[in-house]
Amino acid sequence: MHSFPERATFRVTLKHINRAVYSGNIERMIFPTSTGDLDIGPDHCTLFQVVTPGWIKLWPVQEVTSLEFLSTGGVLEILHNHAILDAFHLVEAHQRPQVESLLKTLHNFYHDF
Repeated sequence: MHSFPERATFRVTLKHINRAVYSGNIERMIFPTSTGDLDIGPDHCTLFQVVTPGWIKLWPVQEVTSLEFLSTGGVLEILHNHAILDAFHLVEAHQRPQVESLLKTLHNFYHDF
């Protein structure tokens, strides 16, 4: 019987106005920052990082594909293998069509004046 080595993981919590939107163990995540994408794994330790608007990608332990969240920016803290993002606004990828529709409506509304 073969035993596979366990992959190193860490916990992530994504919040929107202090309400948890996602929480779980992941192997990797990518956050957009003002100096480019921040690629974080279990051995990476950043105590504080400002996150700019963009797509956040997570690779959960039990999932085959990555998860995506659209963030308008926020603050990322990583301490003791737990990453916490407190986002100004956070939207799950499956809500993308509704978000794009809303942004288009707002864009048209403001440009009609």
